[in-house]
Amino acid sequence: IHNQADYSATHSGGSLSTGGPVGKDLLTNMAGGMLSGASNSGHAEGTTKAGVSEGSLLIRDKDKQQQDVARLNRDTDNANAGSISPIFNREKEQNRLKQAQLIGDIGGQAMDVIRTQGEIAGLKAQKDPAALSQAREQLEREAKGKPVSDAAVMKQAYDNAMQQYGTGSDLQKAAQAVTGALTALAGNNLAGALANGASPYLATEIKKRVGEDNIAANAMAHAVLGAVTAQLNHQSALAGGLGAGGGELAARVIIGQLFPGKTVEQLSESEKQQVSALSQLAAGL
Repeated sequence: IHNQADYSATHSGGSLSTGGPVGKDLLTNMAGGMLSGASNSGHAEGTTKAGVSEGSLLIRDKDKQQQDVARLNRDTDNANAGSISPIFNREKEQNRLKQAQLIGDIGGQAMDVIRTQGEIAGLKAQKDPAALSQAREQLEREAKGKPVSDAAVMKQAYDNAMQQYGTGSDLQKAAQAVTGALTALAGNNLAGALANGASPYLATEIKKRVGEDNIAANAMAHAVLGAVTAQLNHQSALAGGLGAGGGELAARVIIGQLFPGKTVEQLSESEKQQVSALSQLAAGL
């Protein structure tokens, strides 16, 4: 008897968010979304053989007996060795999918925070004389002598500031890559895996997601992964928890990887915003 069992468990979902008014300036969290998915499957097979226990056989019609009884399988103890045990654990698979969904939700929230920081940076740029001057020069070069309106300058200043935060930016790609890589380990004692050597595997997964040629996004994603691993391994006296202390540890690790040799005071405003966004992602994960 051929025994075979197969199972497949999949999860696919997405997180969408819309903004609401915050403060008198009506700043809103920009609408964001992130798809998440996870799957797992299993297969087992074996063969159960017929067996005849030891004993004498009485053959009444010897003329029609074709099989040599001496060749009968007498090993009844191992005849069922090819049986298969249950391979599907419903509770384990449900927990795996729940963890994958949670990681995806956290990643979606982090991406929403990044977009919101870009919104704030864009509004600041619209009031920054240097940013406005740069935007005007940029538009005037493209216009080739045609007049450039103040509204167009304001929009360009906003777009310039938003460029490093919006959809397709290195920050967004880094958040997607590290979230996707961690989702791949969902349900397999994620914390233990990170603390005990899964980082090389995750590093490879990150490169697959952002591409080896995208140095900036790779560096950001690896910095987040390093910060998460450091928190789990308690590599700092600050790592007593994953709250404010965890965020501070994450920021220090990320600064050390992205901007080696620099202190917080030496970072530019743009660099500080990068560290802030990535450390929030690391602390959340």
